[in-house]
Amino acid sequence: MIKKISLILIITLLVIFLIGKVYVYNVIKQGDKFYKNENYEKALIEYNKGDVFLLNDEIKNKQILTKKSIMLKNVLEKASQYLKQGNYQKSISFFTMAINVYENNESYFYRGLSYFKLNDFKNSIKNFNKLNYIDKETDTIVLFGASDLILKDLIYRALAKYNLEDYRGAISDLTKVIKISETESPLNYEDNDNNSNKKNPLIIKAYLELGNSYLKLSKIDEACLSWSKAGELGDYKSYELIKKYCNIDKQ
Repeated sequence: MIKKISLILIITLLVIFLIGKVYVYNVIKQGDKFYKNENYEKALIEYNKGDVFLLNDEIKNKQILTKKSIMLKNVLEKASQYLKQGNYQKSISFFTMAINVYENNESYFYRGLSYFKLNDFKNSIKNFNKLNYIDKETDTIVLFGASDLILKDLIYRALAKYNLEDYRGAISDLTKVIKISETESPLNYEDNDNNSNKKNPLIIKAYLELGNSYLKLSKIDEACLSWSKAGELGDYKSYELIKKYCNIDKQ
């Protein structure tokens, strides 16, 4: 009796295993069909179905991971194209697909930028907040080192806050950008023509917008100081703001 039950159990498990194999094969096949037709959203749904049955199948797991990796690259390329073309609704859709394939800072930032371009500043901030270099409790940078992506995220988040009249919030983000520039040497670009260092244009932008934010709070001295720094770094248009708002004797 025990042997009979054991045999039935073995046969049952074998049948389930074989059904699972057939199911996974069909899921991957269907996913490939959607992928070939550039229906990446449905392709991802199919590949994810297969994940449930592939916990112990390393080979199939690698196959699906490889397909997802290729799909992520293609989706990001299309999303970037739509962003450059000014088709922001499409870029949002494709960056969302990319995030569904694999959460990454670049997709969150550029989806936020797409919302920003549509003047949807609240949704842009939600995406900028998704980048994982900010400690949500202390609102401080937690990654070691800096990159242009971090600076762009902070600057555009500041600009979104500025447009929502959150000038103090904008000042806070722009100040973070400047602090990073003071501690991270990679933010300097070498000018091979005259052997000098040029500051990252993002830093110049930060000083300029910092001055604009201070102006909105009627903090003229702070605004003038920020514009002056932007001017020193090469943004000569800042001097027009200084001439207009600051107490400078005309020569």
